[in-house]
Amino acid sequence: MRELVSVIVPVYNTEKYVDKCIESIVFQTYQNLQIILIDDGSTDLSAEKCDAWKEKDKRVVVIHQKNKGVSAARNIGINKSTGKWIVFIDSDDCVEKNYVERLALLNTIWKTKVSCCQSNISEASLIKSECAMEGNQFLLSQCYRTALWYYMYKKELFDGITFPEGKLSEDAAVLYKIIYQAESVAVTSDVLYHRTVREGSLSNKEQGITRCDIDRIDILKEKAEFFEQKNEKDLADHAWKDYLANILVVYNSQCVGELQVNRRDLLKKYRERIHKVRRNRMISWRMKLLLLASYVYPIIWRLF
Repeated sequence: MRELVSVIVPVYNTEKYVDKCIESIVFQTYQNLQIILIDDGSTDLSAEKCDAWKEKDKRVVVIHQKNKGVSAARNIGINKSTGKWIVFIDSDDCVEKNYVERLALLNTIWKTKVSCCQSNISEASLIKSECAMEGNQFLLSQCYRTALWYYMYKKELFDGITFPEGKLSEDAAVLYKIIYQAESVAVTSDVLYHRTVREGSLSNKEQGITRCDIDRIDILKEKAEFFEQKNEKDLADHAWKDYLANILVVYNSQCVGELQVNRRDLLKKYRERIHKVRRNRMISWRMKLLLLASYVYPIIWRLF
């Protein structure tokens, strides 16, 4: 496969990292690329660095916009893309030189619309080499990652799907819909993506609840309702389990910084959906008892 691949890179105040990121894309072994850099209103030298790369490489497209957030940047990137395939890369990360080629080859070999690799922060993969998994099986497995940059996607899968603006956990809000549409996923155990944990980033904060954790609750509810509408009981049950568990995690945790949590509202949401536990095939009896007991005493969750 030598079809055009669009690489979408939202950029915001990553002047220390963006050159290394773009360099890892420009020198890919797979050269038929459209490299879209969306400067999301950076206030450092990131925008200038993006423009410099545009002058060096005709495959680079730079879009400057006022700060609207990563979801808006990704949506613009998708709209401007002309490739048959899409990958997303964060501007403070970098990829192996065969990142695009390996993912493209997987889709060719297994005749899939989505392929998945591993990263330097992945837990040990259950895949010894490579395989193709049915979409529902993949979504229920430990191989499923909720970060966009693990995957290569056929662009047509994004028809009618956009990232929710103004919310964090935007990857999780979209990815399950894409995988479900794709019907199957080609997976490799190769580590092709290198994540950078920056000082002050969400992944490097002390343990506590962030805006991302709070937004994830609503996203999991939307996910469960989506699969209920599709009559996919196992997927819906799995999402309801995660929804209820995440509410209890947020309810019983400390917030990061000045973030405030309305625990009364959380408890109301929990009690409105606790009936989803009763015939849920994705929840063990021990877990069901814990969730049901938490209906009355939500602090019980802290003991487990």
